[in-house]
Amino acid sequence: MSKQKTTNKASGARIIEVVKNHWILLFILAIHILIWLYLNQYLTPHSDFVDHWMQSRVWSLSYYEHPPMVAIFIKALTAVFGSSEMGLETSALTFSVFLNICAYAFTVYLYNKRAGIFTVLLMEASPFFLARAASIQTEQPLVFFWIVSLLVFIRYIKTGKNYWLIVLGIFTGLGALSKYTMILFYVSMAVYITVEPNRRKEWLNPWQLLGGLTSLAIFSPVLIWNSLNDWVSFRFQLEKGSVDEGIIFGLSSVLFLIGVLGAFSLITMIWGYTRMFRHIKTNGFKNPDLSLEKSITNILVVFSIVPILVFTLAMARNEYHDPHWAVLAVITFYVWLGHESSRLWEAGKKRFIKIIYSTALILNFVVFFVIFSYAFKPDFNLPYFRSNLVDHIFGWDSTVSKAEKLLKSEGYDNIEYVISPFYPLASQFALHLSSQPRSYCLERTKRNLWSDPNKMNSKNTIAVCTDSCSILHSRIGRAIGLKIEKLGVIRSEVTRTIRTVEIYRIVGRDETLLEPDYINFDKRLLPIKK
Repeated sequence: MSKQKTTNKASGARIIEVVKNHWILLFILAIHILIWLYLNQYLTPHSDFVDHWMQSRVWSLSYYEHPPMVAIFIKALTAVFGSSEMGLETSALTFSVFLNICAYAFTVYLYNKRAGIFTVLLMEASPFFLARAASIQTEQPLVFFWIVSLLVFIRYIKTGKNYWLIVLGIFTGLGALSKYTMILFYVSMAVYITVEPNRRKEWLNPWQLLGGLTSLAIFSPVLIWNSLNDWVSFRFQLEKGSVDEGIIFGLSSVLFLIGVLGAFSLITMIWGYTRMFRHIKTNGFKNPDLSLEKSITNILVVFSIVPILVFTLAMARNEYHDPHWAVLAVITFYVWLGHESSRLWEAGKKRFIKIIYSTALILNFVVFFVIFSYAFKPDFNLPYFRSNLVDHIFGWDSTVSKAEKLLKSEGYDNIEYVISPFYPLASQFALHLSSQPRSYCLERTKRNLWSDPNKMNSKNTIAVCTDSCSILHSRIGRAIGLKIEKLGVIRSEVTRTIRTVEIYRIVGRDETLLEPDYINFDKRLLPIKK
């Protein structure tokens, strides 16, 4: 008993010590958690998050759009918190807190606690990182492995021990299992060992190759899966990055950079990158005495610029411009700017730093709550903005609850498959129906790894649509050979507007409807009668 009391006292003392040492971080995280506990009363999980949850229910070496790591993380979290709406919301909030702690710990490891606090405040002032507390998507696991890979690479620079390059290969490989853009770690690393003259000898270090091969070995499940599936994932990504005819050269690059400013805080991005470029102009990348502090600064600067530069150039003749791609550069930039802010604070610039950070934080929260509030104002209907927001994150629990009552009244007690023209709608039904069926998207049938159209029938399958019912009718026969008839219509009030969902029953299968040459024809239905 005395041993247990001693252990309990020691544990209590450690907890008190942690609270004393990191109370500012804990205070920030407490506010973060309270905000999202409040907001989650009004929101349902984002459709992309629900779609990743759907993927987590079926183990696979890879998936159509991306590698498998996001599904693995969601599987692990929902195993603890459950696969309900509350379980997904708790999982997302937990992971966002975890990422804040990781960024803080990394910055403290490199610099000090004040710099760590500034890094976390930068994340809280960012619309991207604040909003990501509502969902888990491919970027969050990617950010985690990027941070860990940076830590390992800096450990290698600090110690010179070659085995750290093998460890680096492991974590960059895990990052590549999160999202293909992890390749930019090696691109950034190559730029760094080139621009810092004393590091150029790394090009001749055979352990660099061994680390790269380790990373490739970790990534190999994705290669194996794609080789068995006509390289569909790589084809999908290459199509997104292909040249778009008629596009104004450089327009997407400009829109991308504007989007980056909006997604990651206009104030801190402009101020911080201005300081960074001023630092480059003044100090360059020379490190004649191989100072560790100088090397760390150079690493953070290079890794803060290269990913954004690569995407900006890549989008010059492309229509697709997602500012979220810049997250790898930005999280590194936050660590650098956290240290720079701490340095300015110590140099007597406290008032200036307070103004910058408080303005950025207030602006982010004001914009965030204005957007949230306008979702409840049907008259505020900017093109794409309001409808897209409402369709993804509001009211799906009540909408599907009404649909389930209709289904039960028609004798559908155990739905196994939900078909829709696009994945967001089917995913929401998959989460909120009590049987939690599997979703099937007619837009890209190759992505429906978890749903076999051969097993769909009139007793276990429904089809749903909102404003895309004409697409449902035109595709369901061509793609999977099913005939449907209307079962009913559900109308529910969502943020002071009426959402209408049409529900269809399956009334049979007709192979003559199938078009094997149709781009979205499901190949699992082959062979079919000619």
